[in-house]
Amino acid sequence: MDWWGWVILALVIIAALVVLAVVIQRKRRRGGVIGLSEPGRSDAG
Repeated sequence: MDWWGWVILALVIIAALVVLAVVIQRKRRRGGVIGLSEPGRSDAG
């Protein structure tokens, strides 16, 4: 496979990981507000 093939493959994998992370974050917080840069907001049960 050429180098661009590996580049495309890497981009697809990274995109899949990002989407998966976003879905997990949305499932974890049941609040409607999604704040990625909120320090100190950890729900302890």
